Amino acid sequence: MDLHPILRDANRARLVLLATDCWNQTNGITTLYRAVIRCMDERFRGYCRLLVVHPTDHACEQSIGYGHQAIGMAPRFRFHLPQYPELVTGYVRHKDFRNLESMYGHVDVVHVATQGFLGLSAMRYAARYRKPCVGFYHTNWPAYVSEYLPSLIPSRLKATAAQMIARRWDRLIYGQCSVLIAHTSRTERCLSSVLKRKLLYASAFVDVRRFATADVMPSGDQDAEPVVFGFVGRIAKEKHLSRILNHADTIKRLGCRLTIVGDGPERRRFARASADFVGYKHGDDLVAMYRAIHFLLIPTRSDTLGLVLLEAAACGTPAVALRGTVAADLISRYGSGVVVDDFDDGVFQYLHNVARSDQFKEMRARAKAMAADHDVSLGTTILVKTWLDACRVAQHRQETVGEASATGS
Repeated sequence: MDLHPILRDANRARLVLLATDCWNQTNGITTLYRAVIRCMDERFRGYCRLLVVHPTDHACEQSIGYGHQAIGMAPRFRFHLPQYPELVTGYVRHKDFRNLESMYGHVDVVHVATQGFLGLSAMRYAARYRKPCVGFYHTNWPAYVSEYLPSLIPSRLKATAAQMIARRWDRLIYGQCSVLIAHTSRTERCLSSVLKRKLLYASAFVDVRRFATADVMPSGDQDAEPVVFGFVGRIAKEKHLSRILNHADTIKRLGCRLTIVGDGPERRRFARASADFVGYKHGDDLVAMYRAIHFLLIPTRSDTLGLVLLEAAACGTPAVALRGTVAADLISRYGSGVVVDDFDDGVFQYLHNVARSDQFKEMRARAKAMAADHDVSLGTTILVKTWLDACRVAQHRQETVGEASATGS
């Protein structure tokens, strides 16, 4: 995509309604948008204002950054998802969105950030009032849906059913979008032919400066310390943490440590595993965890990118990912880690040996280079330009229709 300079509207910043079903949760999607907001305030102040709308049990409002607002809406019909007990979702009515416009100003473009019920209601609101709509595909939906289908369904049938369900739902959510942003071309495999034609790629959303320059005490001489393998993320079914924890005893036998950063509904299931469960970490504490880890382990296939891959890379920490995933694609391209067909005892012996070799220093340097190429400033530029382009196209259409009506009269 040509990143030519963005032209600011001299009259006012465009108001972008960003609809997300997860704002107060600790996850990659929320981290991505918070980094985008910080970058917007530094580089693109005055171009766009964000109205981040998310579902809550109780209505709330919070100022975030320069002129942006996070609006927690309590839909009349709302519920907590069984697989995400900490997350509430629901359908927001058109008139509730219109009430937001009366308080915060005319919404110029709607950005559908997640595939939940709030995303659905925001898309329908945009269609009802003929507002331009942009979507972002953050999750490999067929892989995610497959994880929560009944286990009695044969795996081949489950994959087919999950793809059919996911594609139909995605068309419902993103069908009215003029542009659907995705991290990489692997997303094409998840989508119907209709949505494939709308794709625009943007994968650079890691706040490199935050992870590369954070004020953290050095972890010491890593060569003199045990090799540490780490997982960072939500402990949930779709993350397939068992692929790692099944080998926790082997890791311990090698004299290595296994650190699990995060929490979630599957935490109790792994209570007896030989690993250090440290819960969620934020700010400098998270940076310290990344720097203490020799290899970040990514056992999931449901991520369309995996922001933790780039966060760790910004700290100079290589990653290990499954072949056929976006994380593996990036690792292979940069030589910034290891790609495996599966996690087994032999993999951890190999990683232990690599961590003690000269090859490891080269991997660390390549990881930092990969992160530098995916700085959030690049992704934010694409997002802001996409929103402004959508506004210009919509305005041109309105002017054309107005001229045609005047000529007809």
